[in-house]
Amino acid sequence: MVKKLTVIVLALILGISSIISFTSRVSALEAGKIWLNDDDTITYATINDAVAAGNTGDTIRISGLFDTTNPAFRDAVVNNGMTLEVASDTSILNDDDNQSGITIASGSHIKTVNGSTLYMQGFKRALDLQAGAEMNDGNYTFKDNDFVTLDGSVKGTSRDALVVDITAYVFTELYSDEAKFENTTIKLTTSTVKTWGRPIDDGGQLPHTTNAHWNFKNVAFIGTRLTSLMMPYATIEDSDVTIDFSNDGLANFDTYFRFSGSTASNSEIRNSTITLNNTFHGIVTTSDSANLYFTNSKININVSGNEELSRDYTSTGIILEDGHVKIENSELNITTQNAYQSPVVFSGSSSFTVGENTVINTPANNDKSDEIRYLIDNIVALETSPTGYVVTGGSFLVKYHTDTGADLSTTPTNGAANDNEKLTYFQLADPSVTALSPVNKYGQRYSYGVA
Repeated sequence: MVKKLTVIVLALILGISSIISFTSRVSALEAGKIWLNDDDTITYATINDAVAAGNTGDTIRISGLFDTTNPAFRDAVVNNGMTLEVASDTSILNDDDNQSGITIASGSHIKTVNGSTLYMQGFKRALDLQAGAEMNDGNYTFKDNDFVTLDGSVKGTSRDALVVDITAYVFTELYSDEAKFENTTIKLTTSTVKTWGRPIDDGGQLPHTTNAHWNFKNVAFIGTRLTSLMMPYATIEDSDVTIDFSNDGLANFDTYFRFSGSTASNSEIRNSTITLNNTFHGIVTTSDSANLYFTNSKININVSGNEELSRDYTSTGIILEDGHVKIENSELNITTQNAYQSPVVFSGSSSFTVGENTVINTPANNDKSDEIRYLIDNIVALETSPTGYVVTGGSFLVKYHTDTGADLSTTPTNGAANDNEKLTYFQLADPSVTALSPVNKYGQRYSYGVA
């Protein structure tokens, strides 16, 4: 009882501390101010008044505190190629659940300068960055709004120069088509402080629309207490994606990064690090058109969940229900929490290909295939083509398993170009060796990068 009370008291202290910090920040701000270009002697009551008074390409500057009684940002629309510039720290507060805030229309921009931060709280839709609009360098913090929408281009000069921090219950309208982020840091944190009338166990979701996908270039994406990510495909380049999924009951066991596939594009992950923590299903593909290519990248998957759910619902680091994964010059690290979780399982028409200089690390100690056939710390091909698991390079830390039937295999082949010979696991006597030159069935040598 003492420990429980201590935890509650600590939580209250932390909560009060947060409130005090926010109150101090707000009280330190001067009254809100809106002006055009460099003339701050003429001010405007609302953003829409400033837009009406300005010309195409003008800069609308803002600063200070706009509290819940101030209508300056109610249904505000910045258009005509104008730029909304946050000149110094600015807080915009709202207490009407049906009130929207700022819309940045196509051709217009929003940015902050001089190290300032834009803070918005309590809006139905705090910011609507429409397609064709741009969010540029600055610090943006959105807390407990129903939605923030970034359909335009989020483009900075570096990850440190453009930081977007969103705390909300859901992120289902963060983007409707392409999440186009470049040279930026994006932080998403699921909050249960304000649920906007939704069920308490329904938070943490990102868009699940048919075409919603990622286009990341030099992005740091940090997600905390997210639940499910679904998209047809993603392009992730020179980026670091770190997602700590919810493991406290918010999502039950629906925590995964799922690719449904598309004929429009494959998923390309290049020169990037993908880290999925506290995930129940890890990376999932659900159609034959879901093609994931990892090149010069690092994939870290921490599978978690209780034993009962893991046993009943196939808790796995990578599970391919159709779909194709190819990993080359990369590193895949999968850890599990209990004996009813698997590193990699694929079935149907799926394929899993490992190319040169790739490292695959699993716990390498579990084989419960006598109880559930796919429960092996290995890459398991289940009722699929015998040529679905292809290896032409790499090093593997896995639990060795002797295949006893055609319905399950942990033995790769060397691919169609080498006549799909079944390979054999062995350990190099000389760990300094980085490449082998095996001879295939055709009597031809091919390169096998060990890594």
